[in-house]
Amino acid sequence: MVKPKRYMRDAVRQTLLPYLASIGFNPHGSLDTDGKSPEIKRAFPFGAFKRIVGESFQIVEVQFDKYGSNKFVINFAVVPPEGVTLPWGHFPQEQLAAGSIPGSYRLHSNVRFMRWFSIGWLASDKQKSAEKEVMRVIRLFDEIEAWFACGVVGPHMRQHGYGYNGLQTSATAQPDNRSNTPLR
Repeated sequence: MVKPKRYMRDAVRQTLLPYLASIGFNPHGSLDTDGKSPEIKRAFPFGAFKRIVGESFQIVEVQFDKYGSNKFVINFAVVPPEGVTLPWGHFPQEQLAAGSIPGSYRLHSNVRFMRWFSIGWLASDKQKSAEKEVMRVIRLFDEIEAWFACGVVGPHMRQHGYGYNGLQTSATAQPDNRSNTPLR
């Protein structure tokens, strides 16, 4: 018997990854899992994907639950050409993951409860449910594209990266159209 998490990973591999490639996102080595903990390897089985825009690049990650359940979320950010300085050091573009970038966001399945994309417990056909969830991500990807284009924070998005204190809401986030990243 195939476990629900396998259906979800297969659906991501077969549908979401080709979609990301079709809109210009390519595999990016910032999430190299060699030598990382088992939790990190489970959370990011596909690594990260980047799309170069001018000197910056846009990064998208498919993050699965680190404990191995059948749910995932989409992390995304704009990586500036100069990289990012964090309290523990400076990191160039090529070494950054979305979660380490101040001002990064997540795309969630549900507007009200910010749930991760997952197969419902009562779903009779787990494979079909996984495929539907991945198609839902693709339909909601317009929110990510709007954020990349002009900083518009969609209803399924919440800020999450390093330095986020949890107080900012989509109503208080303001775009910075000059740099193509949201204000912090």
